[in-house]
Amino acid sequence: MEAPRRPGGGFRTRRLRLCPLGAGDRALYVRLYGDAAAMRHVGAALAPAAAERAFDAVLAALAGDPPAAVYWVLREAATDEAFGLMALAFDARRTSAELGLVLPPQRQDRGYASEAIGGLLPRLRAFPRLASVWTRHREGHAAAAGLMRRTAFAPDGTRDGYAHWRLARAEWPPDAAGPGFASVPERE
Repeated sequence: MEAPRRPGGGFRTRRLRLCPLGAGDRALYVRLYGDAAAMRHVGAALAPAAAERAFDAVLAALAGDPPAAVYWVLREAATDEAFGLMALAFDARRTSAELGLVLPPQRQDRGYASEAIGGLLPRLRAFPRLASVWTRHREGHAAAAGLMRRTAFAPDGTRDGYAHWRLARAEWPPDAAGPGFASVPERE
């Protein structure tokens, strides 16, 4: 597999196209972060005005040099329908990043999250200082715990009502293979 052309660039998996988030994705972002069912294991759903402000903050983070985060829009490869978001939010030193994923309820429990994360993991090597990736979900969310185990994350304790998971660089798959999901760069 080719290396990504730039960290955070788009890529494809068997069923998905993952494209960098842009200004034209505002409606998707506001819809997902305002959907109580999509957010039930993540945090409180945002009111429309708060989601609009959050989207503006994301765009500002993406415009930084270097960007404070990388966001991808999940698109159905067959139809190009945009339906979900995945992000890496870096710490100040860029040695750790939080991985987040938001999907609408009708796209959950269908393997999309596993496929998106599996396609991303070998690409993490494009971020040279990144030593680990972590994620969290509300305690008791068995499906998210299963997702983390399937994608090789290790439990990292429970804090403030959230189960935390971590994946160290040494555990990332080689550039050529993710955990069961091959991915290729998107052509620019």
